[in-house]
Amino acid sequence: MRSQRQRRREFERLFDPTLIESLTAEEFRFFLGGLSADQALRVFEQYPERLADLPGATYLRTERPPAPEQLARFIDAALLRLDYDGGALDLDDFRRAQGLALGGAPTVGDLSALLEALWRETGKPLEPASGFVLRQTADTVQVRGSWQRLVGAREPGPLNSVTLDCYRDIAVCFAASAKAAPAFDTPSAPGTLGTTLERYDIQRWSDQEIAASRPSTNRCTITGLTINFTAKEVFRSTRNYDATACVDGATPRLGEPEIWQITDGRAAAQASWRRLQDRGRVRRN
Repeated sequence: MRSQRQRRREFERLFDPTLIESLTAEEFRFFLGGLSADQALRVFEQYPERLADLPGATYLRTERPPAPEQLARFIDAALLRLDYDGGALDLDDFRRAQGLALGGAPTVGDLSALLEALWRETGKPLEPASGFVLRQTADTVQVRGSWQRLVGAREPGPLNSVTLDCYRDIAVCFAASAKAAPAFDTPSAPGTLGTTLERYDIQRWSDQEIAASRPSTNRCTITGLTINFTAKEVFRSTRNYDATACVDGATPRLGEPEIWQITDGRAAAQASWRRLQDRGRVRRN
């Protein structure tokens, strides 16, 4: 015990990947046994392949490792939530569906897969903050919604949001866009969030529509923005502008125009969440 506590103190002082990678399997198990739950999780996230075959009790750490009957109750409850009946045979059914090794006592790899499947089953979806909205006054227009690809452009992803603000006195529209990419497929990994702000110069503001545009920095392409008040539609289209200014790898010449539309993105976000749950939900046949 004294030696194990010493190893734990050493580990807390020196979280050294080189040291961890140099340990033999037996040393690694001994090393892990002296860690707190948070430290064990850190090791698992960085070295999942080294922990995958360890006893399952190592993963479900509290102040004391769970007793075998506690571990069995947790696994049965998880399997029931995933529409299995519980028990060793259904654990093997789950393993088979996940491509895990069959038979034997539950491992860290089994519990990691179970917990991820439960997360997908019980997690809450993310949605854009607003559906499609178009508001106008004599001098301003605001549009809210989500970008949807129609032609040529890259898929914007199901979790994106855009706000357009147009001002008649300065003849400018500003488009603020945000795109979230949560790590749904790997819950322990970080997600990403990106934002962009674009300025469009207005060429026409009539009773029916606004037409605006912005060339790319080197004028290789030009992007047009159209807000139609009558049809309640907003489109963005990008086409080639000055082919001599295009640079391969930076702003290449387009093979075809790119067209996007602002829509109500909540349905696409919900459909994406359902697809993710269907992929993660493994039911017994």
